[in-house]
Amino acid sequence: RYNLIRPRQVWRDFKAPQSGLEAQRTFGSKIPGSAFFPQIDEQALAFPANETEPPPIAVVRVTSPLSIVRTKSVQGTVIIAGDGEGIIDAAASGVIDGRQLVRYAASMTGPELQAAANEGATLVITDTNRKRARRWSTVRDNLGYTEQAGEKPLVQDFSDARLEVFPGAGDDAFTVVEQQGVKRVVASAYGNPITYTAEDRAAMALDGNLDTAWRVGAFSPVIGERILVEARKQITTNHLSLTQPITGPRNRWITSVRIRFDGEREIKRELDDSSRTSVGQRIDFSSRKFKTIEIIVDGDSTGRRFSYEGLSGVGLSEVTIGSGDPVAAPLRVVEVTRVPTDLLERAGAASAQQDLVILLTRERNTPVPPRAGNVESALSRSFVLPTPRTFTVGGVARINPASPTPVIDSLLGASTVTATESEHLAGDARFRASSAIDGDPLTAWNTPFVGVTGQWIEFRSQKPLRISSLDVQVVADGRHSVPTRVTVSVDGNPVPLSLPDIKDQTAENATSLVRLNLPSTMSGRTLRLTIDEVRETKTKDFYGGGESVMPVGIAELGAATLLQPSLASNNENKLFSTPCRDDLLSIDGEPVRISILGERSDALSRGGLRIIGCDEISLRAGRHTVLAVNGTTTALDLDRLDLRSLVSGSGALAATPSPGAQARTAGDRLDGPTVGRVAETQVISRGRYWERVRITNATPSEPLWIVLGQSQSAGWRASIGGESLGVSKIVDGYANGWRVTPSAKSFVVTMKWQPQGVVNKALAISVLAVLACLILAIWNPRKRQLSSEDSVDDRVAVLVAPWSARRRPTALRASFSVASVLLIGSLVAGPLVGSAAALFVLLACLWPPLRAFVALAPSVCLAAAGIYIAWRQMRVGVPPTFEWPLGFTRVHLLGWSAVVFLVADSILNFGSDSPEA
Repeated sequence: RYNLIRPRQVWRDFKAPQSGLEAQRTFGSKIPGSAFFPQIDEQALAFPANETEPPPIAVVRVTSPLSIVRTKSVQGTVIIAGDGEGIIDAAASGVIDGRQLVRYAASMTGPELQAAANEGATLVITDTNRKRARRWSTVRDNLGYTEQAGEKPLVQDFSDARLEVFPGAGDDAFTVVEQQGVKRVVASAYGNPITYTAEDRAAMALDGNLDTAWRVGAFSPVIGERILVEARKQITTNHLSLTQPITGPRNRWITSVRIRFDGEREIKRELDDSSRTSVGQRIDFSSRKFKTIEIIVDGDSTGRRFSYEGLSGVGLSEVTIGSGDPVAAPLRVVEVTRVPTDLLERAGAASAQQDLVILLTRERNTPVPPRAGNVESALSRSFVLPTPRTFTVGGVARINPASPTPVIDSLLGASTVTATESEHLAGDARFRASSAIDGDPLTAWNTPFVGVTGQWIEFRSQKPLRISSLDVQVVADGRHSVPTRVTVSVDGNPVPLSLPDIKDQTAENATSLVRLNLPSTMSGRTLRLTIDEVRETKTKDFYGGGESVMPVGIAELGAATLLQPSLASNNENKLFSTPCRDDLLSIDGEPVRISILGERSDALSRGGLRIIGCDEISLRAGRHTVLAVNGTTTALDLDRLDLRSLVSGSGALAATPSPGAQARTAGDRLDGPTVGRVAETQVISRGRYWERVRITNATPSEPLWIVLGQSQSAGWRASIGGESLGVSKIVDGYANGWRVTPSAKSFVVTMKWQPQGVVNKALAISVLAVLACLILAIWNPRKRQLSSEDSVDDRVAVLVAPWSARRRPTALRASFSVASVLLIGSLVAGPLVGSAAALFVLLACLWPPLRAFVALAPSVCLAAAGIYIAWRQMRVGVPPTFEWPLGFTRVHLLGWSAVVFLVADSILNFGSDSPEA
């Protein structure tokens, strides 16, 4: 429903044999009906053909689940600089396997770090806990770009509702970006108002890559949006060049801009068609010297309208700012992501005696539209070492499906045929042109969804070709459009051909054989097939809601002389490996030799391949920069790097793979740090908010950790023999942990959720209050018997307007009223509101007619709040997301003021018996 991970993908992982899981028990066969959005897209077409649909319900039992209360040894502790995503990275790389105690560096004090170091804790540096915005109105695409240390937004983002994992931690505990080449590049906004798309951030307009861009305002107005570039020193120039996005969705563009220099001088320019070409539009102006430049969107091709649904954003692919020196390079930004520095800074020179692992993970998306661009095109990281270290290199690589087909083919093995295509379906290397000549009918060249007709595949052979016919296998499974007319060209000589009617089959990726007879035998070295006309098959688009034409698939071209089985994923050579290469990775500018090893099927399906370092890397103390090459040029993305410096000698990576070694995939992990013996736990008794556990087989005087697998909170308290163990520490990424040094082999620990005691007392008071109300409703001690002489009019309640009050309250009641309002107002709304309300009450006590103002104040405050919200919404346009209330934080003061004045009026009216009161 939300375009998250597909059920087939999840079920595929659970069906595969997994350590620690029993066989599945399934219930039902198929969920009836069909989805409103069938989700037949790039990801669905990449699934293995006719793969079993998951059952509606499955039960998978864990063979050895962790106890809710458990103990862990201090030996083997892993300290992670990062957050929960860092724990996932550490588990994926084999640094932890669930037995080790895991602690966050940002949650530890200096003495705790020192104690852990003395006990041989392993230090793990990750590039997680990023300093970035977060939204909660969506279930995906809700994380902003990684910010610079100390970065302040150019314009307040009212939808940014980030929750810091470690409140009070400084920027040294965060992963941040360093923008090299400029002081900063920021924008008023990026992406769209609903989701964050970090690949559209401002820095993309100054990176020298036309395939990336700063984009803003998808589905929303864009007038007034701006990007600011601040140089490190003043620039003198008389021109700049602007290039609008030339890739991705583009049905709207900028027509005019205002350019502001140093926040003051401003010029206005119209943008013409040249700004939408790779050359860009030159903007001339009188020569001037400046340090900051702002480019403000002043007009767009659609203008103002009620709804912007279906409209792309606008932006700038490149802002080229040259200087007066024609030889000097234009202003450019290079982003380097700096990992947290707090752990190694505090560990200092003593860290040389501890195992150190640096885990670097590339931020990436599934490479399919609409987010085909990656947050990071390649790894670029920096870290600081307090001492010299020697590292081995490992990690995970993947084939980049956006890389040119000849580069991928060369990587998979030598070929006598060079395959190319106009385009292929994004996200999977098996969609490229070579799949039409690999002899495997289950793989096929697929056109994109957009622009099916006019697409072509071409094959250039080293040997001369003689072709009189082609036995083409066309994908006709009801999920693909089917060609009805094509053009076959040999060395540029075109022959248009019509295809017979082809009926769709029910099996996924099913093919139909079509013989294309040429008028005569054609000779040459280059063969091209172009799709001219198709019988369209359509599907509902998830994002726009309209209909999209499904791609065409050619499973086999049917030219025997072009057949290349060596390119198939089911090739007899199951192993994919590369020799040691030095063109993929560098540290401090020096090439690092690595080899890639894995299964051939994983390589083609974007599965993980193992990175193996060919040499050890010695690094001095100080700052170091790790750079990976963009995978679109090499066909290999380095998605995770593991740099290990192990003084203990355990879990080290082999420096060089032995000849003929069995491939190890990304899921094969190395042994984590060795853990000490753990004590046993046995539950004695438990309630809804407490637990008593007996610890046995502990070693006296040897510290251990007691772990309660409930979300960490100061409300959880533990005690041994009535003696409190203090506030718990966060361990294992979420749980409560108490470090204890047992004095006996066996002892009892009581854990209790303390806030429940307050709740229980409140519930008891509530019960007594309800009983009191019931008693008073039945029996009124002040009720008197009416005699027959009493007049009915004597018992009629009299409503008195507050401005009719004439009598001052007694000094005691006035003092109580003022003090109560001052106390309550200060507690709930702050001293300012409390003092103001108390002053009004005091004046009302001295001059009773002023009580009218106290009575009317709540209504006035609420009306003012509504007017303020309406005015601010019209003026600022706070986006209608889940975080919408955050755009009106100042109005809370009026709301609380209404509550305080209502309390004040109630206190003044309490006990009033007569119209004179």
